[in-house]
Amino acid sequence: MRRRGSWSLDGRPLERVELSDWGRTQRSRIPSPGPGARLELEVDGLRLSTDVAEDGAAAFAGRHALVTKSQDNDLVWIQDWLCWYHDVHGVTAVVFCENNSTRYTAEDVRAAIAEVPGIEVAVVVDWPYRWGPNGGPKKVWDSDFSQYGMLENARFRYLRNAAGVINADVDELVLTHDGRTVFE
Repeated sequence: MRRRGSWSLDGRPLERVELSDWGRTQRSRIPSPGPGARLELEVDGLRLSTDVAEDGAAAFAGRHALVTKSQDNDLVWIQDWLCWYHDVHGVTAVVFCENNSTRYTAEDVRAAIAEVPGIEVAVVVDWPYRWGPNGGPKKVWDSDFSQYGMLENARFRYLRNAAGVINADVDELVLTHDGRTVFE
């Protein structure tokens, strides 16, 4: 049975909401008549609400950026990884999703990134979500729903106006066959 709900932004009704299933994630587009602070959904008498996150796209506009999700990678390794991407590909910005590390805090990551020459814009997103359950006979398949959500959040909240984006783990270095940057 499909239920219908009503959406509002700061008490103003929203007419058009687009919910699309994309395999292991869902994309929700909620066009608004203007800025707002609180989004609300009411379905069958149940009322759910959340704060609207600040739009961070202006800081990344026109930049070459990195996006990653990381857990417990060594802070020096993270700095070396950023230096490499700056030196080799001209990256000047990063969206770093901190995923439940136990060795340090998100603030420690912010401080480490701030020491990297050439990285002019950095956002460390607290991303406390599970990766997804493993499955299959040898537990090699996983649902990786956290990765999809992280990439959608980074794309639309921060990176939609970037000149280019590389998605790479902290242990991955992207190379081109001719030495040019990825962005070239």
